[in-house]
Amino acid sequence: MSSNKNFQVYLTGGFAAIGGLLFGYDTGVISGVLTMSDFLLAFGGIASITRGSLTSSVSGSIVGIMLVGCFVGALLAGPAGDHFSRKYSIVIFSIVFIISAILQTGSFNLFMLLLSRLVAEISVGALSMLVPVYQSEIATNKIRGRLVSLQQWAITIGIAISFWINYSTNIYFFGSSAAWRIPLALQIVPALILAIGIIFFPFSPRWLMTQDRDNEVLRVLIQIRSTSSINVLDEYNDIKNEIDFEREKSIKLYSQFFYPPLRRRLILGISIQILQQLTGINSVMYYAPEIFKQTGLNDQRASLLATGINGCVIILATIPAILFIDKLGRRFILISGAIIMALSMLIIGGTMSAHGSTYFNETTDAIQFTIPNR
Repeated sequence: MSSNKNFQVYLTGGFAAIGGLLFGYDTGVISGVLTMSDFLLAFGGIASITRGSLTSSVSGSIVGIMLVGCFVGALLAGPAGDHFSRKYSIVIFSIVFIISAILQTGSFNLFMLLLSRLVAEISVGALSMLVPVYQSEIATNKIRGRLVSLQQWAITIGIAISFWINYSTNIYFFGSSAAWRIPLALQIVPALILAIGIIFFPFSPRWLMTQDRDNEVLRVLIQIRSTSSINVLDEYNDIKNEIDFEREKSIKLYSQFFYPPLRRRLILGISIQILQQLTGINSVMYYAPEIFKQTGLNDQRASLLATGINGCVIILATIPAILFIDKLGRRFILISGAIIMALSMLIIGGTMSAHGSTYFNETTDAIQFTIPNR
């Protein structure tokens, strides 16, 4: 019964989660592309073909530019979301992403590739902030955690899709630029769907209230809530009171964050985000095919296949968090997830330390790491 009452909310939040799918696809697609032979030839020359990989500086730049762009995009998303609305800001940054995907697909030198990826990551960083905000503002208290967690699930789905597309194009277009251009071009499809489709969904009631569009707030709440008019009016009043309170206590200077009681919240929020990024999962996602190669799957197709299976596991592992986040609480799931992640990285590191070895490759003039395939 509860799920039927919240159908419109789930539909709206689920569609907005396509922004998360873009993030996941963009994260996963580059890991496979970095190992494709024609990509190596195009951006690393014959030396990279002989070596079997790009130089660490080139591959690091292609991957690292993502973090720079996301940082800028996250900073732009806040003012854009407040000024243009969450909905229209999602449209704007989706269009930016489409343009960047076109440029990535047509890249013919490293500078063009890096520039287009920088633009793409600006939009990804912005969408990563705008979509959860939009989802949380249309959700009811009882399902807010579950609805926002759809963003993370969409990210894992995007990662898995990109892994399998890389695997497929590498089989059917092996040795051709289509093997890596097609996966990059396919980013356009979900971005276009999001840019057009989100227009037909409602504005955030909370944003409308900040713009003093009170009548529209009531209309949106009636549209997305299958509940009595009394409950709608109660939620309307709650939102209005919250906005009025925030206006009275509004932060006028960033320096106010460094004084109690905001300082503790600032430290907690930033620390959780930083530590989450430092768990090591990003390195696994960005370099999954290379990691599988080092474990003995020297064939490129085999390593991409193993990476695709890894993507499916990620999707399944996210489902329990979606189902139980509102029952078990954010804190419990965060702590348990961190413990499991620590154990996983310990196993990976221990396996590489116990069974791996380094050797000097005279052909490539580089030190390489591998785990013998027994």
